[in-house]
Amino acid sequence: MWAFFVFLAVGRVSSASMWDTKADPFPGAGGSPASNTAPLRRRPAVGSLNAADVDLTFSSSWPDPSVKFGQVAAVTVDGHGQVVVFHRGSHVWGGGTFDGYDNYQRKEDGPVNEDTVVVLDPQSGKVLKSWGKGLFYMPHGLTIDHEDNLWVTDVALHQIFKFPSLAVLNEKVTEPLIVKGERFVNGKDDTHFCKPSAVAVLRNGDFFVSDGYCNSRIIKFNKEGVRLMTLGRSSFSGTQGHKPGPYQFNIPHALTLAEDRNLVCAADRENGRALCFYSHNGTFVYEISHDLFGSRLFSLDYTPTKGGLFYLVNGPEFDSAGKAVQGFVVNANDLSLVSTFQAGDSQLSNPHDIAVSPDGESVYVVQLDPHRVLKFVHKGSENSEKTISTISTNQSASPGPNQPSTLAISSQPTAKSIEATNSSSVLPVGLNLMANSSFAKAMTTPLVAVTSLMVILFCVTGSGIVWYMRTRRRAYPSIPNDGFNLGQLLASHSRRGFEQVSTEESDDDRAESDQPA
Repeated sequence: MWAFFVFLAVGRVSSASMWDTKADPFPGAGGSPASNTAPLRRRPAVGSLNAADVDLTFSSSWPDPSVKFGQVAAVTVDGHGQVVVFHRGSHVWGGGTFDGYDNYQRKEDGPVNEDTVVVLDPQSGKVLKSWGKGLFYMPHGLTIDHEDNLWVTDVALHQIFKFPSLAVLNEKVTEPLIVKGERFVNGKDDTHFCKPSAVAVLRNGDFFVSDGYCNSRIIKFNKEGVRLMTLGRSSFSGTQGHKPGPYQFNIPHALTLAEDRNLVCAADRENGRALCFYSHNGTFVYEISHDLFGSRLFSLDYTPTKGGLFYLVNGPEFDSAGKAVQGFVVNANDLSLVSTFQAGDSQLSNPHDIAVSPDGESVYVVQLDPHRVLKFVHKGSENSEKTISTISTNQSASPGPNQPSTLAISSQPTAKSIEATNSSSVLPVGLNLMANSSFAKAMTTPLVAVTSLMVILFCVTGSGIVWYMRTRRRAYPSIPNDGFNLGQLLASHSRRGFEQVSTEESDDDRAESDQPA
């Protein structure tokens, strides 16, 4: 019996150590976190990732210096690796652009009289194609779906548009495939937006819209444009020093999808964080935040390469002593801050959007002012002049006593979060071991061997017990049951005793009768 219990215990330890490192860290479409520690319990063992794994180099000579932009609002990379930029030309979003009711005040200027969508060669940085003249008033969000359709948002028009592939777009092909929202009319019902900021499109054609500046919500539509769900609400608690809840946005400014993890994530700009939800039902999964982000986080993008990475950029703060404006690389498996990056000697000043190439080798950041598109590549992918700065000893993802981390993971719609840093000390001992793939790999082989031996021992022991019982049965055959019972035994015994006593009394009587008178 002891062997059986030892076998069970070793088997459980072995199965834990052999946790599939390639499994999704969160439940599939049918599941949702069941407790505050659900993401921790469901997270697989992952290999360590350090700054050298994502060491980026700034390409100072890209794009071609002849390329000029207005305020650059958005950037994306299509399936061919081409860089697509959405800029505002001569239009500038300033203090008088909108009134107090979010109505656009410069209609008389007409649309941007320049091509607002510009396609750049990823190597030379030269313009391959441009399009969009006379269509947009205040460009903001841009994405390209898996069928190469072009999606854009215009905060002045309060609308989003889906256009066919850039390959077929020209000055004569300007009709959108889908238009959502009413031209120049803002609102908060199911048919209106108010300054929509971004779009993200799933492979099945369903899409998300961050209805950003006024309504602070995210709406999901099916591929025909029918609303499926709405999540989030406006909150300004983050600016008052109180941590907002997971469904409280203060300008959801950008969106990205991690479809291998069933996630849609939003940059919650004025709360200085990113929030991730299950893309199928909108359930909150976790928050990505860090003290280095500061109070404003402008954009994010995700790549499944290198095990899964989030790239993020923050923005300037109103406080002159605010956090440094820079880019961040976050490990998608444990949400640890791996590195930061800058544009060499020319620091990022006002980044507005970020995009990662499909192969994960190039990262692009666009700025409103100065009007720039910046390219970063992984070290060794391309020669460049300047190397970015990564987290140093005084700017660490594992902060010291004077630099507390606010990197947070939470699994329920509550402001309470589980703090996490690069150190795994916040996890229980068992989970610390599981989070270290080298340990898991090292322990897998001996544990498999021990488990195999225990199984063999259990089988041999069981066979021996069965053999022993059969041998005893042959040596001591069982007494057949013929209906004999204890009651019958006692009754029989009583009758025999009575008959014996009666016989003795009869003999005595005969003896007495034989005596002489």
